[in-house]
Amino acid sequence: MQLTIDYFGINHVLFGTDAPFAVMPAGADEIVSNAIENLDISDLYDKKIFETNYYHMLERSIRIYIKLLKKKLVQKKKKK
Repeated sequence: MQLTIDYFGINHVLFGTDAPFAVMPAGADEIVSNAIENLDISDLYDKKIFETNYYHMLERSIRIYIKLLKKKLVQKKKKK
């Protein structure tokens, strides 16, 4: 995990698993969570991995989607 943070930077790492497919019966959530929590990183970095980075990714995705919708709407108006 530390190598991932060092290589990609804390702003590009977020919590996720392939649950429920990894470790039965409930997936790897607990294993991955424990690995992150056992890292020698600040509480701010923990929050980024578990929460903040997800919200930033979601915000960017929504902005991109709205931009594409507006572009499509403009193209549709030009065709008329």
